Amino acid sequence: MIKLRRVAKTLLDTYVGKRTGERVLKGLVKRGDGETIHAALWFSDLREFTALTETLPANKVLAMLNAYFEHVDAAVTPRGGEILRFIGDAMLIVFPADTRREIDAACQAAVEAALVAFANLAELNRSRRGAGEPQIQFGVGLNVGEVIYGNVGAPDRLDFTVMGPAVNRTARLEGLTKMLGVPLLMSAEFVAHLRVPVRSLGAHEMKGVPKPQEVFALETMRAELRASQPSAA
Repeated sequence: MIKLRRVAKTLLDTYVGKRTGERVLKGLVKRGDGETIHAALWFSDLREFTALTETLPANKVLAMLNAYFEHVDAAVTPRGGEILRFIGDAMLIVFPADTRREIDAACQAAVEAALVAFANLAELNRSRRGAGEPQIQFGVGLNVGEVIYGNVGAPDRLDFTVMGPAVNRTARLEGLTKMLGVPLLMSAEFVAHLRVPVRSLGAHEMKGVPKPQEVFALETMRAELRASQPSAA
C-alpha cells in the first residue's frame, strides 16, 4: 500500500505538480472541489512557434519545447513556483502566497525566476546558433491576485487549474510583450509588491478587460536578455 501511494505521488507530482498532487491525494478529486488562494501568476509563450511547427520536423519541435520547458522549470521551481499547465507552447505558473510578506516574496521570486530563465536560454541560444538551430524566444507576463484553484471539467475528465480575472490579465500581459517588444511585462498590482526599479509603458487595452491597464517593465535588463528577444511584431 505504501509503495502504491509512493508511485501515485510520483506520477501526480510529474503530471500535475507537487502542490496539486498533494491536494488530489488528500481527496480533492470531485468536479467543483477547490479553494480561493492568492498567488503571483506567470504566463509565458514562445515566439513564432506556429511558423516553426510548419518548417521543422516533429522531433526538432519536441526537442525545442522540452528545452524551453526544462529551463523555465529549473528557474521557477527552486523559487517556489509550480508549473500548473502546459498549453501548447505556453506555460501557466503559480507562486502561491497567503500573507502580505509572502505575496511580496512570491512576486520577487517570480521576477528573479524570469531573469534566470531569460539568461539561461540566452546561453542556450548561443549554442543553438552555432549548431544552426532556431532560437528559443519567449515573453512573460506577471500578475498577482486572488484566484480559484480547483477542479473543472467533464464528469470523467478533470483538470486542476486556476481561474479568475487575474489569470486572464496575466495572459493578456504576455500578449502585450509581442506588441511592445519587451520580453517581460508586469501589472500595476504586481509591481506594488516589488522593491526593484520599474518603468511604466502606459495604459493599454486588453481583450475582455473593461478599461485600459497600465503595464510596467523592469527599469533595466541585462543586454544579453534584450538581445535574445525579437523586435516587436
